[in-house]
Amino acid sequence: MNSFNPEEYRKQTKILIILGVTLIIAFFLDSLFVTIFSNLQNSFLDFIFTYLTDYILVVIIALVLPTVWLWFDHEEKKIIPLWTSFIGTGIIAYSIKILVQRPRPTDTNIFLATTNSSFPSLHTATAFSVIALLSIMYPKYAKYFIAFAVVVAITRMYFGLHFLSDIIAGVTLGYFMGYGVMYLHTKRRLF
Repeated sequence: MNSFNPEEYRKQTKILIILGVTLIIAFFLDSLFVTIFSNLQNSFLDFIFTYLTDYILVVIIALVLPTVWLWFDHEEKKIIPLWTSFIGTGIIAYSIKILVQRPRPTDTNIFLATTNSSFPSLHTATAFSVIALLSIMYPKYAKYFIAFAVVVAITRMYFGLHFLSDIIAGVTLGYFMGYGVMYLHTKRRLF
């Protein structure tokens, strides 16, 4: 398993700082992005993105398939951090949603939401928590993991379910949690 060195720590810290600054900027761009994505909507993208934004698909691709992959790759010890990151991020993101109660950008009934709060994006946070972990475990495939998470994030804005700042907050939370869980797993051997 890849371990953390000081250079890796500095790199991850810079990424988290950049995400934090991006989040602050995103609040000023929220309405612009809502307009841009509402103008992009069409029946073809509606059809494709409906499947890509489904949380069950996110769970299957971001959690179940990597679990099976790790199991067959005889890397069972990495499954616990994967699930810990996913579930922990989900709990934190959902708790923040309940506390913040930010309304969604548009009143859409395309999907049944468990909460009408948009901040942060739960889909994006959980996808990026797993992606951060998998990218550290398997850097060779990082670009594919990241591409999947970005597509999930885009579909959430496309359907008017999230503002840009909700997405950036989800990315930041997810990335921080995935990185933190991996750090605790490799350095502290907590699980």
